[in-house]
Amino acid sequence: MTFGIVPEAPETGYGYIQQGAAIAQEGAAGSARQVARFVEKPNRENAEKFLASGDYFWNSGMFLFSCRQFLDELAEFRPDILAACEQALAGGDVSLVLVWVPAKDEPEIRQAFASAMSVRKLSPEARELADRYFFETLVRVHRAGEGQAFTGLKPAGWAPGPGVAAADRAVETGKVEGLAKEFATATEAGVRERYGRLAAQARYKPSDLAAGRAYVHAYVEFLHYVEGLGAAVHGSGHEHQPEAHAGSGDHSH
Repeated sequence: MTFGIVPEAPETGYGYIQQGAAIAQEGAAGSARQVARFVEKPNRENAEKFLASGDYFWNSGMFLFSCRQFLDELAEFRPDILAACEQALAGGDVSLVLVWVPAKDEPEIRQAFASAMSVRKLSPEARELADRYFFETLVRVHRAGEGQAFTGLKPAGWAPGPGVAAADRAVETGKVEGLAKEFATATEAGVRERYGRLAAQARYKPSDLAAGRAYVHAYVEFLHYVEGLGAAVHGSGHEHQPEAHAGSGDHSH
């Protein structure tokens, strides 16, 4: 569960949550809703639209879920980070997890680790809470190092994209050939498909405005697809900073 704040102004410095359908709750007034989408800091025009619609809340960045649910999701989607955390806590060695965060964020992780280590020995319940706190802190800081917001647990049924899954398989098996072949095949198919649509629209009569627009649409689609591929291949798209490290839950408010 995440918490939204009723906006008082078209603030462009906050992220927003768009509310979805109401969640049926026995004995409740129906204040909980599904999350339709998260929106990062909008421009002024969109912020004003969000405020006027009444369907958006400021994103508080606060989440509520059970320790068990958080650990289960972490085990499913980031077992590498979970394993590093467990080994660090078991051995009292924070250095095992520092590789997952930028150097500038190391003090925060060291402090979170020290706090967790001092609390977890008080009782089994305290240990579970301390571990969850440390795991969540590490994931949040790791995601921030990638330039990504931590948006809590993923919706039920969510799975990483095929590219991420294929990349993880390559890392686990130590074999990149399958990943390279999969992307090469998918890329060629994507180029051929879009070029085919463009070629099919190329011979239109100047008097046929609808056909001309169809050609332009196919051309723009083809151009943007190739431009995106070029940006990814040549590094002009989204990249992690040298310090950042690669990596990857039901939302309601």
